[in-house]
Amino acid sequence: MARARLGMALQDLAGRIGDDQVLLRTLAGLSVRRMPRYRYPVAPGMRASSERLKAVTEVWRGLSLAEVQAWRAWAATQRRRDPVTAKVYSPSAKNAFVGLGVKVLQVDPEAPVPTLPPTSDYAGDGVRLTAAAAPGGVLFTADRPNGSGSVTELLVQRLANARRSPTDRYTSAAFARFVPGGLSAFLPLEPGVYALATRPVLATTGQMRGLTVLGVLEVGG
Repeated sequence: MARARLGMALQDLAGRIGDDQVLLRTLAGLSVRRMPRYRYPVAPGMRASSERLKAVTEVWRGLSLAEVQAWRAWAATQRRRDPVTAKVYSPSAKNAFVGLGVKVLQVDPEAPVPTLPPTSDYAGDGVRLTAAAAPGGVLFTADRPNGSGSVTELLVQRLANARRSPTDRYTSAAFARFVPGGLSAFLPLEPGVYALATRPVLATTGQMRGLTVLGVLEVGG
């Protein structure tokens, strides 16, 4: 650490020097120190999401030419709509691959990431859910079992209060697999007001359908 004693005209000098040093005043005079490095806590959900993205990207880097070409051909058949401009476009091969691969690992972290694109479209499984507030969470009830390979993604959006209207930004909270004799799933939530939504997901490919909004509920303690 370097120190400097300067005349009165320069005693108020302070600030950043370059990319990794800072000049500041101390009792012993002006001092040059390395910039402090701050480490902010990362939420478990964000850390898990980052790990999934990293894992899928590594698989992408190892694909063969034939596999990449297959993803390019499949991506060209897909249509997305920009939420801001409303323009319809096709995703890149990498974005298509990563989007599905990340969803596969989100459903099952131990599942293999598909190296080839889906061979058919996914229409969902027709499961309809209702939701009811329960102590400590929400109870979801399905009208039928999930179809073969399908699971139901449960999504939530916590609202500041009962007067706040939901936006289109829902967060994935869990995946439920409804079976004969097991048509309900309990989602634990902290007390508060929540907007709820669901969507079907094909676990092996990561394909999914659009959100079905269920409404707003208040969860008590």
